[in-house]
Amino acid sequence: MDAANFRYDHPIGTFWGYIGEQGLRKLWLPPSGSSQRPFHFLHSAPNITLARTLRTALESYLAGIPASFDKIPLDLTGGISFQTGVWFAARELPWGSTATYGEIGKKVTGGSGAARAVGNALGANPILLLIPCHRILAAGGRLGGFSAGLERKCFFLSLENSWPPARKGNSGPKQR
Repeated sequence: MDAANFRYDHPIGTFWGYIGEQGLRKLWLPPSGSSQRPFHFLHSAPNITLARTLRTALESYLAGIPASFDKIPLDLTGGISFQTGVWFAARELPWGSTATYGEIGKKVTGGSGAARAVGNALGANPILLLIPCHRILAAGGRLGGFSAGLERKCFFLSLENSWPPARKGNSGPKQR
């Protein structure tokens, strides 16, 4: 998808979104310094009220105020069953909390060994922040990955006062 009908500029970067008839289909933030080409911007969203609600929620969130994105319907029709299960499990994590890829995997499958699959599902997360994949960490409190860049993952976690994680033996940010 290279079209967007929602744009929100912030010092951390420009958020691009696509709002369809059934709800928000995409919200992304290209990594800083990314060579990704700019997105074609469509002039209107089919639901201007939803765009205003999303803008207000983003303004609150980025001001460090716990924001509720519950009033924004999501259109997740592009995801397969496992992915949507992971996305909904991530969406249940409240502001300021974190979980590991393994914990989410256990919640979704009922067993262990799904951490890598959870990471892949979160890598395909189409809706940044509303599906808070930044709250999912690797084992031992390591950062893992993040489509918008690890510096932004740290920013969002710090904004929510959940970075660095309060775990025994944490020595700060580590990449996978």
